[in-house]
Amino acid sequence: MNESAVRSRNAKAATAGQVRRLEDIPNIGPAHAADLRGLGLHTPDDVRCMDPKATYERLRTTAGALHDPCVLDVFLSPGRPKTKSGPLGGQRTTRSEGAWGLFLAAHDFMNGGQAQPWWRFTARRKRLLGVAAHVVMALGLTLLTGPGFAAQHRDSGSGCAVAAPLYLTNNDYSFQYQGACKAGLAEGSGKAIWTLRGSPQNRVVWEGAFSAGVYLPPPQGIVSARAWSGSDTVVFDLGALPAQNGVPAARLEVEAASDLTDYPDPCKPHVVWVVNAPTDALADDAVAQALLASAADKLKARCGKALSEQSRAGQERTHLTVRAVATPRLESDPWGNPGPEIASVRVPLAAGVAMQGYVNQAATQQHQQQQQALERGERRANARRLRAFIKTHRAQSWAALEDIAQNPFRFNDRVVVTVAYIGEVISPTRARVEMRSDGWRYAHAVLDGDGIAQWPSGPRLLAVRVTGRIKSDDYLDGQAQLQLLGSEACAEPRCDDWPRLPMPLSGEQT
Repeated sequence: MNESAVRSRNAKAATAGQVRRLEDIPNIGPAHAADLRGLGLHTPDDVRCMDPKATYERLRTTAGALHDPCVLDVFLSPGRPKTKSGPLGGQRTTRSEGAWGLFLAAHDFMNGGQAQPWWRFTARRKRLLGVAAHVVMALGLTLLTGPGFAAQHRDSGSGCAVAAPLYLTNNDYSFQYQGACKAGLAEGSGKAIWTLRGSPQNRVVWEGAFSAGVYLPPPQGIVSARAWSGSDTVVFDLGALPAQNGVPAARLEVEAASDLTDYPDPCKPHVVWVVNAPTDALADDAVAQALLASAADKLKARCGKALSEQSRAGQERTHLTVRAVATPRLESDPWGNPGPEIASVRVPLAAGVAMQGYVNQAATQQHQQQQQALERGERRANARRLRAFIKTHRAQSWAALEDIAQNPFRFNDRVVVTVAYIGEVISPTRARVEMRSDGWRYAHAVLDGDGIAQWPSGPRLLAVRVTGRIKSDDYLDGQAQLQLLGSEACAEPRCDDWPRLPMPLSGEQT
């Protein structure tokens, strides 16, 4: 099957602008879309801004093992699945063998690239994987990787390291750092230089301030930075947010990833984070939205129009993804996933445009707790009303109508409390009552008493004397017969569960 046929069958987007959901991206099917969402990448914009290598490193099996590296090819761009012999000698495709390539493919497509098979990205993926240890040593580099650390390029002469893209560790470049150093990491003023071998005039130069090995791009305003969550990702601390609505000052941190030879830049953010966010205060939606918006406003004030610029022509950012966590700074689990989010929203860069995708876990949790407390209070109030009703009519037991209908002789000549709906008014003093549940009607009985015909619709609490079964020649024959002693309309939409409320009885009560 040729490539055009594959794309037609999958009905994928032809351009990044046509993508509305993850599954629209070429070669991203339901399984890999679920993987992406599990890594916190919920929107096509998240894929466009992601670091394919870091994303791959976070994609692990439940045992914590890395998937096959070919997965990166897909995240860089689409690709040909590898196959293995099946039990009958046929070929079968393994899902994880495409994932790294899928990451590379998806990232490239969302940044303006053409849809193409993920195996076209194999060479690029191998470069990003870095070279073997003996090659790295030959270049005078020390490559340190792992959860929470970007690739650290260490100058063999000074011993000082800089966090930079894995792409620059391939054997085409040599590395040198000049400047201040602290605890083996670039700190303060310095210059990191990657020189293309055989072409010394082609260099990648990062010159300026460094913090914990991370280059701090202009303009000013970055308090500190650190390598975080994978190979090419760093977190910039941009300081405290303005205190508002009585909320103590939270802090603004920006997660950003490098792209090939480009340094990470908070003005090209992946996610904007509000850290040290007060969970209790954010349970108020107005407070939460104001705090998330203030984080976006602070970054807008620092970066200006640079926020809308992207690495590929024709691609512009329209929103900032802003998320809040309660931890004093952004933290991650062993797989690089950030801590539990309190709230999140997509804030537009343009003025006068509404925010999108607002979610507030703190408010949801508080609402659930309030609802549970309300329900507990209602159950206690119902129990009090039921106890008073039983006492007023000197009832000896209570039961569901279906229990009475099934065996009225069990309650014969006893005063019983139950709940029922009027199903059919037969006469001014006789009605057919029933139980209802989710649209179903069942457990019919015949109720005799004054005023039945004037009852409004809805469930009623009844005190009845059970007198046996109806004996007649019509459709009422065999149904339980009840004599009305008292009734009370339910104040709530439902009171079917009242007879099931646990409460102690004494004496002749059952």
